[in-house]
Amino acid sequence: FMVLLGFAYLMTFLRRYALGSVGLTLFLTAMAIQWALLTQGFWQGVYNGGKFETIKIGIFTLVEATFGAASLLITFGCLIGKMTPTPLAVVAVAQQLAYTFNVEVTLAWLKPSDVGGTIAIHLFGASFGLGAAWVWGAPSHVGEGHEKSSRASDVFSLLGTLILWVLWPSFNAAAVSVDDGDGRLRAIINTVMAMSGSCIATFIASRLFSPGRHFGQPEIQNSTLAGGVAIGSSANMIVKPAGALAIGIAAGVLSAWGFRRFQPTVAKTLGLHDTCGVMNLHFMPALLGAVASTLVAAIAKPADGYDHTFNVVFAHGSMQWGYQLAATLMTAVIGGTSGALVASVLLTTAGKKEKLCKTDGTFCDQALWEMDEEMRKQHV
Repeated sequence: FMVLLGFAYLMTFLRRYALGSVGLTLFLTAMAIQWALLTQGFWQGVYNGGKFETIKIGIFTLVEATFGAASLLITFGCLIGKMTPTPLAVVAVAQQLAYTFNVEVTLAWLKPSDVGGTIAIHLFGASFGLGAAWVWGAPSHVGEGHEKSSRASDVFSLLGTLILWVLWPSFNAAAVSVDDGDGRLRAIINTVMAMSGSCIATFIASRLFSPGRHFGQPEIQNSTLAGGVAIGSSANMIVKPAGALAIGIAAGVLSAWGFRRFQPTVAKTLGLHDTCGVMNLHFMPALLGAVASTLVAAIAKPADGYDHTFNVVFAHGSMQWGYQLAATLMTAVIGGTSGALVASVLLTTAGKKEKLCKTDGTFCDQALWEMDEEMRKQHV
């Protein structure tokens, strides 16, 4: 529910690409869940020394597959409006293969504390998408003209924000182990506190970073969620309400700054076009959250209140901080490298032959969806 409705509506801010935003979200989600179930089993067999067994599907495997779909939709946010379904399907297959490798091999070996997927889901999905977007290149000048929102599209996108905001605590708590005692309760409380912090901080920072002291739609639609991204890896840790609030405030300010100041600079200097601002909502808050979890792990002690669950939360005990850092670095490298490689292969073999709109090729539903004459006039 969160993945489909939340992500789909959040991406409807493009006034001429609403059908593509919602429709392709459904397509990619269904594709990712099926493919992730297979690739999970494959990489688990590889990790177990080549002992491949029948893939058993249960609630937990479906939850893991849904996490994979969430990671893919984060990647999709970087490329939305610039790729047609065929190359997107190729990206989906490759992304899930790389994602499940990172989860079932790299992270299974390092065992970081990451119940909310700050590292595994957000950092990987963003790294893969940003790597692919950088290689794929920026749209033409005409396409940039199409890359606009309207009052209606912004309201629908904000509806996606509300859905994600309400459901994010359950998302971060879903993977908490049953052996973790109060871990699930802590995950929900910490996520609510962090998202409250990022929400308030975003509203304040949005006006401060705006020359006219106005609220910016991209920040309110996205940066208000940054606390949920950042707190994921430390959601079941004892960070206290003040600590969770601080992480959320920092994530909100960082994300809002990214939308207002950092993203335009990166687009101009590196030619990196990031349609949905994935760098600001997922990549930077995920790095912040990973660093926060590293610091919390470094100072955590059983006497802090973990009791017998300390080794459940921190698989490596007092050395957990090093594994948090290693998992963060390896995930970013694997994600970014694999994303850039996939985009390079696509450009080499097929190029940008398919167009989404007769007048340009980007951010337009016209070429993919049946429309009456009135709707077509709006997409010229």
